[in-house]
Amino acid sequence: MQDLMPAEFLPVLGMVPTVLGSVARVPQIVLNFRQGHTGNQSVITWGMSAAGNVVRVITTLAALGDMVILAGHFFAGVLNLTLVAQILVYWKQTQEALSKKDDGGKKSK
Repeated sequence: MQDLMPAEFLPVLGMVPTVLGSVARVPQIVLNFRQGHTGNQSVITWGMSAAGNVVRVITTLAALGDMVILAGHFFAGVLNLTLVAQILVYWKQTQEALSKKDDGGKKSK
């Protein structure tokens, strides 16, 4: 710390990445729910991100035991898994929406 910040503020500082990550992901989750598809989001990208969060939770438990860091990785994992679930649940609707976009909204005969 080098006396740059009082110790009472360290947990707040530790939650900043969690808040920023939520600000980035929650609107996407809400948008996916409202439009009923996930657009061009990749299940591989979000799946790897969620897997990374699982590993971070495990290593945090094993090495640190810091509840602030653990909560941040856990919450990020829940949000990432929610996006993966949406991609899988909305798979058919997403394919239909993307094919309509590729067709320019016209039905092919």
